[in-house]
Amino acid sequence: RYTERRQSVNEAIRQIREQPAWAAVLPHTAQGEPTAEEVALEEELLRPLTQRGGLDTALPERVAFAETLPGLAQLVSDASAVERLRSDVGMRVQQLATPEQKIERVRLATIEGVGQTLGDETDVETLLNHVKEHLLNLIRAGIKVIVE
Repeated sequence: RYTERRQSVNEAIRQIREQPAWAAVLPHTAQGEPTAEEVALEEELLRPLTQRGGLDTALPERVAFAETLPGLAQLVSDASAVERLRSDVGMRVQQLATPEQKIERVRLATIEGVGQTLGDETDVETLLNHVKEHLLNLIRAGIKVIVE
């Protein structure tokens, strides 16, 4: 579980760093030559993930009970929190890259029609049209959309 948690956090960090907004906010970091200010900002931005993922802690060779190591419940909680933390960090990077731009998260589950059973091609097309129209309405209103 320790390895799984670390891998999921590392993957989330990789996805964040691949966003175009990351290079806009941290241009020297994206090029491999960060300034001191960028190093500090990167640490601040990624802290929710790195702290939760235990990236600064050595992996135990053998798992045994120790008060300094998280228990199974904490590991499971950390794993389930990674996606939300990735989304939060990604949103923050977007806000820094375009502070004048309104950004809204859209959870697919909140769009009308999502959650219904799809039985044929028409059902799929209807659902996709609902999703498309919802997203386009936001974009037409000048809002950048992050889909979750």
